[in-house]
Amino acid sequence: MKKNTWGLASAVMFLVLLGTEALLGFLIWKLDMVPVKYFAVLLGMFLLADALLFLLRRRRKQGKWSKAEKPLRQIVAAVLCGVLAVCCCFGAYAVMKLNQTISAVTKGTNVSAVIQVYVLQEDSAQTLEDAAGYTFGYTDTMDWKNTEETLLELQNAFGGEVNTENYLTPFAMIDALYNGEVQAIILNQSYVSILEGLEEYSDFSERVRSLHEHAVMMEPSEEKPQIDAGKVAEEPFVLYLSGSDTRSTMLDTSRSDVNILAAVNPSTKQILLVNTPRDYYVANPAGGGAMDKLTHCGNYGTQCSMDALAALYNEDIEYYAQINFTGFETLIDAIGGVTVNSETSFSAQGYYFQEGENELDGAAALAFARERYALAGGDNDRGKNQMRVITGVIQKLASGALLANYSQILDSLEGMFATNFPMEAVARLVKMQLEDMASWNIVSYAVTGYNGEETTYSTPGLYCYVMYPDEETVEHATELIDMVMAGEILPNE
Repeated sequence: MKKNTWGLASAVMFLVLLGTEALLGFLIWKLDMVPVKYFAVLLGMFLLADALLFLLRRRRKQGKWSKAEKPLRQIVAAVLCGVLAVCCCFGAYAVMKLNQTISAVTKGTNVSAVIQVYVLQEDSAQTLEDAAGYTFGYTDTMDWKNTEETLLELQNAFGGEVNTENYLTPFAMIDALYNGEVQAIILNQSYVSILEGLEEYSDFSERVRSLHEHAVMMEPSEEKPQIDAGKVAEEPFVLYLSGSDTRSTMLDTSRSDVNILAAVNPSTKQILLVNTPRDYYVANPAGGGAMDKLTHCGNYGTQCSMDALAALYNEDIEYYAQINFTGFETLIDAIGGVTVNSETSFSAQGYYFQEGENELDGAAALAFARERYALAGGDNDRGKNQMRVITGVIQKLASGALLANYSQILDSLEGMFATNFPMEAVARLVKMQLEDMASWNIVSYAVTGYNGEETTYSTPGLYCYVMYPDEETVEHATELIDMVMAGEILPNE
């Protein structure tokens, strides 16, 4: 190597380092999640490293470097600059990934529905073209817009009119398929979970198969909740936590197995979790106020569930966070598991949960949250366990797991988690937590009810199990939410 080669290399690497430091600093500043004191420490570290490297490279004021010293110092400076530049590049990538993921999940869900064309298992048709000349059953009393789009798609595929038969209810349509009155039916895929919960149609998935599917993609609503991100660390809000009843790798419209309201007061560090049983008999906004099971509201979109709960508790609910079962399991593994306190000992899905504290990974936590048959209180106790798992996740994230496992956490959220909580507000809350690392007082409450059987908006003409709300517990839940919103601290019972 020529005499000044290492000197030139170290100079170039020093400039590269300055550039990567500037890029990382700009991205962190733009993200606006890091408190000023930490940002200042980072800048101080940059300046200190740069000063030391500069001194390592420069010529001494008195005397000259020895022949051995000069290249050695330049080599060390070049290597150190390169290593630090690579670290800054990794840091910049991590910040950009964080920004990208938060931006994606705060856009809300973008899959509206998947409409299936079903035929009987023994039907000879293997492709849609084989079904030319079939009579297709449909109903215009539910999900007509998506059904109409599918009918138009069939017309385009067959190059003309399609033989159809309209039925008053989905059940009449399915019976017509079973009886041979029609050879195919058009049905929203999310409705299958409702059918399989009914004794008369519990074997629906075994008797039919999908011949064609029409995915209805919808962009998230442009109307975002109005919130001052600068005040989000002080002003309370209510968030709807929804557990989507699906194991797909992306969020679909489906029943909501988890229906929890989180009243959050950042100023007092108070969180109240209120569980509402999935079978609660409530007014379904999609049906114009017709009575339905709360879980069925999820089939008509997250906003429908939010509106139903808002009416039940007489509270404003602007925000939601939805995660499906696949995302739930992956998220818990990403944060290194959770500690959950069980009131009783029970077994579920091959796992044994002892009374007291349990260290659970994602699969075990999912089994703990879904089990109801082994619990004395059935669905009510399941709701309480779901809140215990959510509490464990919040406490783990607040303890620093978010920083330690950010990459895995971000990967677990892609396609399986969605919220309409503004990105700026998410950044402000994270920044607030990093500033004080305060512990939160998390209290849970579950409303109860009475067993019964009713026809519902989603199951017209058929009786199914419902839970009539216990108005006293509903009123008490509303009082507790109001207390959190007013800045009061709740007891831990």
